[in-house]
Amino acid sequence: MLAIGLMSGTSLDGVDAALVEIDGAGLTTKVQLLDFLTLPLTEATKAQIKLACDPLASTTPLISQLNFKLGEIFLEACQKLIEKNQLSNQAIDFVASHGQTIWHQPQKTVDNTPNTLQIGEASVIAYGLQTMVVSDFRVMDVAAGGEGAPLVPYSEYLLYHNDQQTRLLQNIGGIGNVTVIPKENDFSKISAFDTGPGNMMIDEAMGQLFQKPFDESGQTAASGEIIPALQKELRNHPYLNELPPKTTGREVFGKFFVEELLKRYAAEKPADIIRTLTDFTAFSIADSYQKFILP
Repeated sequence: MLAIGLMSGTSLDGVDAALVEIDGAGLTTKVQLLDFLTLPLTEATKAQIKLACDPLASTTPLISQLNFKLGEIFLEACQKLIEKNQLSNQAIDFVASHGQTIWHQPQKTVDNTPNTLQIGEASVIAYGLQTMVVSDFRVMDVAAGGEGAPLVPYSEYLLYHNDQQTRLLQNIGGIGNVTVIPKENDFSKISAFDTGPGNMMIDEAMGQLFQKPFDESGQTAASGEIIPALQKELRNHPYLNELPPKTTGREVFGKFFVEELLKRYAAEKPADIIRTLTDFTAFSIADSYQKFILP
């Protein structure tokens, strides 16, 4: 069967659309990537998403209209991929759409019912293509008592399990996460968790300090030096000591967290701040492996 997978992550760099052919089921599943494209998000849309993620500035009308607007953008990504491959809408058996996360707080507390919210209305895609659309992946995982992230362990198990080797698959998006697939080939022994910030803090600081969306090729970080006090503060962040399974996001390492850091370290060179934030991403991955995986 032919399917399209859609992803728009916390990096906000665009909508990824993958056209795949799927054969088999379970451990016999074979997936072939036929084509792939990224539909960039406009600066105006990025700004709207960031505003929708802001618990103080967001509004119900904004979230509602953005839900449909992103649905139209996801539909456009599908249409471009279908047209590029000279297919008809009827050739697509289903679309899997992750949606755009605007809030994720799956931890149960006295004041918080575990929750997560992704927008990008699936009905817009389904009606536009006249095909089945599967969505609400994180919502179902949280409803089942999970953390809602990472989402990919099962698919990675199907695609990358190996009888002779234990494999770790590390993703570095807005947030970093790892999936551990033991060589025993026992799905019950798979583990996965968010290692900490990926490029989220770096991108936020690049925007505020350099008016750039990201640090291209790491050039800014490479030109800077480590700020010892900031490095120490970041390496002592309590998230790094939380036991898996665990997940994090913009609510912890997003705009407000970075703004506070920039205020307190305003006397430091901007490139040194980027270097130290980049160091923190690398450290959070290595530290997670050393604490929770290698033992």
